[in-house]
This record gives sequence, C-alpha cells and structure tokens, in this order.
Amino acid sequence: MSPSRRSSRVERSDDPDGRSRTDESENEAPTVNCRELHSERRVFTEDGNSEGWISTDFTVVPEA
Repeated sequence: MSPSRRSSRVERSDDPDGRSRTDESENEAPTVNCRELHSERRVFTEDGNSEGWISTDFTVVPEA
C-alpha cells in the first residue's frame, strides 16, 4: 500500500440539528487519509472512524 495523503476539509451541514455532537472545537477538522490501493483506486478514511470509508476509481485533482 502506498503512503497516505492527508486533508483537513470539513463538510458542514446547513441544518444545525443534523450536525453530530462532539467535544471537538468547531475549528478542528478531522484528518482524512487517502490510500492508493493501485494506480486506479483510492480509499479515503477518517481518523478515529474505522466503520466508514469511501472508495473511488476516479479522483479529480483540483487546480490551484
């Protein structure tokens, strides 16, 4: 497995009742890891959340 990349982008709900309640500060973003299983597949996981993950065959790299 190749090294992981980290991102701190946070998706926020517009519905205040839909947000999860945690002890984390509003300014702290979860760490998201991207693991490349092979050149055509990446899996994204969030630190501390072993139950949820996203796998994709197509990843778009945003332009700066």
